[in-house]
Amino acid sequence: MESRAKFDILIRYTFRTQAASVSPRQISAIEHLLRKGKRQLDLYEAPLVKDCYVSQQMKEWNRAFRRSSGPSNP
Repeated sequence: MESRAKFDILIRYTFRTQAASVSPRQISAIEHLLRKGKRQLDLYEAPLVKDCYVSQQMKEWNRAFRRSSGPSNP
């Protein structure tokens, strides 16, 4: 699996699983998750970071997420 695809799965999985426990009315919690995700992206964009670990659970979640979101999801 290509590194970029693994980073994509890791970031999406982390955000979605954490966001699942937050109500849409909890604006400050959502903003916190977005800021945390931005910091995570900045960290992973560092030149020294070449690859990441993606568990089997994350891969299965990604396959299910892609199936359920249909063709409109990139």
